[in-house]
Amino acid sequence: MKKILIVGDWLVDEHWVTGVHRSSTSSRTGVAHYRALHSLNSTVESFCGAGQTASLLYNIKRYGTNSGQYNISGIGLWHKDDTQSLESMFELANLRERTPYRIAPKKLTSVDRVKLINLYEILDTEEQNQVCTTRILRIHYAVSPDDVRFQRIDWELPLPRHEKQHISGYSVLLDENRIENSIDQIIKQINNDIDIVVIKDLCKGVVTRPLVKALAKRYQNKEWYVSTKAWDPSWLEELKQVNLKLLLIPQIAAQAAITSTSDEPISCWLTPSGKPDLMVYKKLDALLDKIKPASPKSSEELQPLVIVLPDFYQVITYSPNRKRSNDDVEIDLKIPIAHPEDVHYDCVIQTTKSPRKKVLPMAMASIFFPLMIDALSNPSKKKKNKQYADLTAKEMTSMINNAIRRTHEWIKFEGDRIKKPDSWDPTSGPFLSKNANSFALDLHLDFIESNWNYDKARWLQATNGIGVINTQKGNEPPVSRFELWRSMSEVSGYVCLDGTKRGELRKLTREIRLFFAEGNRQHTACMLVASPGSGKTYLVGQLAESMNLRSLSFNITQMTSRMDLTDCFDTIVTTQARNRGEALVVFIDEINAVLEGNPVYDAFLSPLEDGVYVRGGKVFHIDPCIWIFSGTEDPSFVDLSKSSAIRAAEKKSDFVSRLSLGIMDIRRPPGSTKGPIENVYMGVNIIVNEYPDVRYVSDKILKLFHALPNDVGVRTIKYLVKSFRDIQYGEVWTKNISVSKIRDIMGEEMFNKWNNKFSERKIMIEL
Repeated sequence: MKKILIVGDWLVDEHWVTGVHRSSTSSRTGVAHYRALHSLNSTVESFCGAGQTASLLYNIKRYGTNSGQYNISGIGLWHKDDTQSLESMFELANLRERTPYRIAPKKLTSVDRVKLINLYEILDTEEQNQVCTTRILRIHYAVSPDDVRFQRIDWELPLPRHEKQHISGYSVLLDENRIENSIDQIIKQINNDIDIVVIKDLCKGVVTRPLVKALAKRYQNKEWYVSTKAWDPSWLEELKQVNLKLLLIPQIAAQAAITSTSDEPISCWLTPSGKPDLMVYKKLDALLDKIKPASPKSSEELQPLVIVLPDFYQVITYSPNRKRSNDDVEIDLKIPIAHPEDVHYDCVIQTTKSPRKKVLPMAMASIFFPLMIDALSNPSKKKKNKQYADLTAKEMTSMINNAIRRTHEWIKFEGDRIKKPDSWDPTSGPFLSKNANSFALDLHLDFIESNWNYDKARWLQATNGIGVINTQKGNEPPVSRFELWRSMSEVSGYVCLDGTKRGELRKLTREIRLFFAEGNRQHTACMLVASPGSGKTYLVGQLAESMNLRSLSFNITQMTSRMDLTDCFDTIVTTQARNRGEALVVFIDEINAVLEGNPVYDAFLSPLEDGVYVRGGKVFHIDPCIWIFSGTEDPSFVDLSKSSAIRAAEKKSDFVSRLSLGIMDIRRPPGSTKGPIENVYMGVNIIVNEYPDVRYVSDKILKLFHALPNDVGVRTIKYLVKSFRDIQYGEVWTKNISVSKIRDIMGEEMFNKWNNKFSERKIMIEL
């Protein structure tokens, strides 16, 4: 029986299911009168965070056995009188009947194999009096399969702070002297040796660098498993000293990496095609550099397994511990890289976001994490001496598949506490009894097995030169491919490789998701500044399509009077009235244009500020929606050549002040290094849109797009592609181009340079 030390944030959840109480005897019902739909034997409480991880490990049983697998020791921070109560929660039978239907405490079953240590002991008296046990009340509507949480109350106090560190906002537990002086006293309370150390960090202030450093010093040779909601926390480098087997990056941390303000944040974890984005490889490699062993005992010392949970059930698993072969060499972009069949696999990706069967939204990471700990720390009998680093890709896929399915089954089981609040029994959960060996057999999952280094090399080839990826299988001739999907990681169907543009698009898509998450309570607006013919309308259309949004488009230059603007507002209102539950994107193009000799900025002040407009002296309401304006000029620019009265009348500054997302400049910066390669991807994208049967293009056509002027727009490239003629057999060659149109765009000198230098070879297009 293994002995586990679990350090982190120990929280308690309360799940309350309510219904409207229509009582004829209640004189004060308020706006709504609710009652709990539980019975005397109901189960309301459950662990959260580190407690959830510990509870599952304590209760998990392997098929054919009826005893627990682990002794649990825990370190956290809670009210000084709650230690025994928290320990009692490990026996799931003790959770039943703990409801307000009774006042007298329930007689609890004794608990063994558990020892909890409260860090409040290292605080001074005043600070101890401020420590509480964090409780999270989750209040649900009842009682149908579509129930969702409608209210959450976090019952907690701010963590005590040291006076000298209060200004910087650091927790008192960051006081290194206190930790160092107290850690031996804390460790002595654990009456057994430790086999495994688990860190479960919910960013509540318990897991800090001094604490991790002190534990690493004492348990550096033990197995370590770490999960944190912080992306790249300050204490991560302390893990260099330990035998770290698993680093789990849950959804919150994965999203934090996307919203990061660093120079090169992750655009998305998985592109629409289900493959990781280029920055994923760079960022995770940098993360591994921080945590790989500081002083390897041998050249074969293991690096940790890294698992990322990007969104819902999606998983990226990177295990850089396979036995290296000759195919792991430095990549030369000029030399064809090995064919996928010729290399070993060390990366497993599960691309399915959610299962086919709908389940209630419950936390996934807190279930998946202990299941992976159990799987990695307990190899099967057949592979008793086999390290996880030696697992084949298929074996790793099987392990991830098993953990996801068991997680899904547990979430389905947990969902029943909402659907059946009066009869749900926590002791009947999956994999908690010796006979529980079947789970989620009908769950559909999509797994991809790949090689991390070679996938990264393909990305480097795809974003350099003309974007052609050359692979070679054994001694066979190289195969050349152009993978169009690699240019569309921000918005599906929209080509964007320039870092500045990608940053603006990332911000826009993030804010649109927040618009949904926050319940569409207020208007969200931005303005895109782009060059003429750069595809602004196409971008908004693809954005709406990829995010499943309704959209309305209006162009100021196509209007004849200001009354047309009022008609636009009428159209918006009537469209919203058809379905109040759907979000609406309103696209206003050419906002810099004038109507009847005057700018139109002032017409949008009231709709953006108050959600109203006036027709015929009557005020009409516009529900919150997403407003995207576009133009070729930044309205925040002050033209000092105009009089102050004219500038005030234009209302530019008032308009800009009402743009909640501000101005987003998506013009290609002068001298952008990504301009030529972006033109190549734009050209190929337009080719497959205009000629859907095309699946091959010559490299000379790609070099043609690469040689176009850096400031060329989408409209010009589209004009060029539409001039192609006599395309047959799904292939595009130079014989299909219009020489005169290319000369007009490129100029005689550049055309001759392009035309004389290159021969042609066929490149396969992968959408």
